[in-house]
Amino acid sequence: MVTVVAPATKPIWDFGYADKMTDADWQTVQKASADLVAAMPQIAADPRGQDPKWKDALTKVSASADAAAKAAQAKDQMALAMAGDALVEQCGVCHMAFDPNAK
Repeated sequence: MVTVVAPATKPIWDFGYADKMTDADWQTVQKASADLVAAMPQIAADPRGQDPKWKDALTKVSASADAAAKAAQAKDQMALAMAGDALVEQCGVCHMAFDPNAK
């Protein structure tokens, strides 16, 4: 998960509040958000997937990943920032429940 999710969320978080974004920046965010969306089935297959907290967290993270992908496609920086903020919150909740030592 770390090898896919961390690199995919970083551009979303980095560019959500950037002063200005170039077409190349948007392409980076589009790829990152697509990678994050594509990782969701693999994350869902995790053995913890039967835990209701895990399912709830994954549902919310998936929705935010989808929102980030749509924002990137539309080049909507406000929507990207909102999706990134939701990801921060949701990732934090999941980490606290399942991996409090994660950084």
